[in-house]
Amino acid sequence: MEPTGFVKISRTILDSRIWEDGYDAALYFFFLLRASHNFYGRLKPGQFQSSVVSIAKALGWSRNGTAKHIESLFCKGLISVSRNSDGALYTVIGWSEICQENVRPATAMPTS
Repeated sequence: MEPTGFVKISRTILDSRIWEDGYDAALYFFFLLRASHNFYGRLKPGQFQSSVVSIAKALGWSRNGTAKHIESLFCKGLISVSRNSDGALYTVIGWSEICQENVRPATAMPTS
């Protein structure tokens, strides 16, 4: 998957528990940026396939530190993890609300 485009993020994320730990916040945003925004093969929006080792390498973190922060996001209810033969399938919980996929754009204010 090519790293193109953008991720639209709701300001409601400011009320999220990710801010309790800076590394959790960095990892969570990494997940948001890596997650599929559309159906892509077996992936649904908000999911991506990877491994702790690959994520650690991409972020320049240790494997154990990365695993600790993945577990932290999981315990906070921000992600889910399913293991399979290809590594792990990571899912951002509440993807459509966070990225406002189903929100209509605001209408312009009438001018007098």
